[in-house]
Amino acid sequence: MDNDDDVTKLLGACRRKLSENPDHIGVRLLEGLCLMTSPSPDQGPRDILRVFSAMRARNVKDKLDVFTQVRHFIENRNLSNNNKNMILTNIMQGDSSREIARSCYEYATENSESHGIAVSLLLKGVADSLNPTT
Repeated sequence: MDNDDDVTKLLGACRRKLSENPDHIGVRLLEGLCLMTSPSPDQGPRDILRVFSAMRARNVKDKLDVFTQVRHFIENRNLSNNNKNMILTNIMQGDSSREIARSCYEYATENSESHGIAVSLLLKGVADSLNPTT
């Protein structure tokens, strides 16, 4: 996608497809990412959260593959640090697994909200592993 017109067209196609199949997580993610490039990305984070919540039970490799694609999107669209932070925060709100938290931690801007959330999730994982189960 070279310009905003292409993103607008893709967003329209996503919305048409979602009207037929509102639970399609791939199209939902694409819609959310397209919205994140707009001047007011209000619904984008909500879509991203829904997708990663729906993927919680999937295997780690699949989730990390999707995360890698999201990361490429952020880099290719030169999203602001604020939008990047919103995306990463919503990914972790949707899926707080150690693997997702680690990936977000490695990619988040230092001292951002998403960086802090990732650190908290990783520390919680360490504490949980040290706490004997009863």
